[in-house]
Amino acid sequence: MEKYSTQASAQILKFRWLDAQCIQIKLPNGKVILCDPFFPSETYPWKIDDKNAELYYLDQPFSVEDLKQVDYVIINHTHGDHILKLEEIFQMYHPTVIIHSAMAEGLARTHEIWLSSIYPVDLNGDYHFDGFTLHTFHGTHHPVRYSFSEGISMPSFIENRRADGLNILGGLFNMNFIITTDSDFKIGFVGGDDDADCHVFEQHTPDILFRNKLHASNSEYDVAKDWADYLIRTHAKLMVPMHHEKWLKAKPGYTTEIVDQMNHYLEEKHAMARVLNAERTRWYSVQLSICSEGE
Repeated sequence: MEKYSTQASAQILKFRWLDAQCIQIKLPNGKVILCDPFFPSETYPWKIDDKNAELYYLDQPFSVEDLKQVDYVIINHTHGDHILKLEEIFQMYHPTVIIHSAMAEGLARTHEIWLSSIYPVDLNGDYHFDGFTLHTFHGTHHPVRYSFSEGISMPSFIENRRADGLNILGGLFNMNFIITTDSDFKIGFVGGDDDADCHVFEQHTPDILFRNKLHASNSEYDVAKDWADYLIRTHAKLMVPMHHEKWLKAKPGYTTEIVDQMNHYLEEKHAMARVLNAERTRWYSVQLSICSEGE
């Protein structure tokens, strides 16, 4: 007698959002990618002269040891809230550090990282690694309205004072990218403003998209509609918002409201895409599933 299946599921990858643009991704072949390493807390504070630093803090302590494994680090840009833990992570795990070539020398001069472990890349390139291919493309940082000389005299946004200049140059651009796994699953990673990303996604359509806020946290705009419209233009199936951590402390419940509004808007537009309101440090599994429709 046949016993028919009611469901089947294939695991594609695992990920977790830690803080800011710090995403940890576990690939099917066991390799682990970490993007923009940053996860301060009361136990492991961010030692900068900024009264708002605690708005970035995780509710529970999270250490470099808690990462367990890091094989690759990819840097979107070099502001302090994107590279805070990089040196400490390298000392523990010795990953390959992938960074735009314009920032590679500055990173080498200011961080204790083996030179051969820094992997410079350029925009609009394809790079092949164990378990994935990386496609890079240009992104524009949210408006940074000061020059280098003005920025260098401002309160530092980075603990490593040798890297003050590298931190200031973080406002030049964002190196966005698409990770394609060996099973052809595409992960988009976008920081900063909308930089005509949809043209890139016409050729490299992401299955899942990790997306920074479209504007700075204190900007006034139609957050849910603008974000959802952006998602529709990318043709991605899933989106995970990131770098909205200040909302979690300053505006409790706001992110939940925005994500609910986005999903409602997407449903009204008959769009397949949906948005996940991820809890920081929690692992999520991305799967391809078949489920029966009942009787």
